[in-house]
Amino acid sequence: IIPMFSVFLSGLPYTSSEEDVKGLFTEMKIESINMPWFQDSGKSRGYAHVVFENEDDFNKALEKSGVNLGGRRIDI
Repeated sequence: IIPMFSVFLSGLPYTSSEEDVKGLFTEMKIESINMPWFQDSGKSRGYAHVVFENEDDFNKALEKSGVNLGGRRIDI
């Protein structure tokens, strides 16, 4: 079994992009980002799943819970 190091982000601004999410984790290796969009407006739904390549980066990401992005508190 291959472990997956996935976190759930909530509280993202509706104007945020995948690049904004990547910016939160610049020093970490991201394997993938799943960030749903509203079909009618093309804006973010306000949450995302981020998978990291290793456990160390996963743990570093958890420590970032409560950071500010676009004036909103991000919960991880």
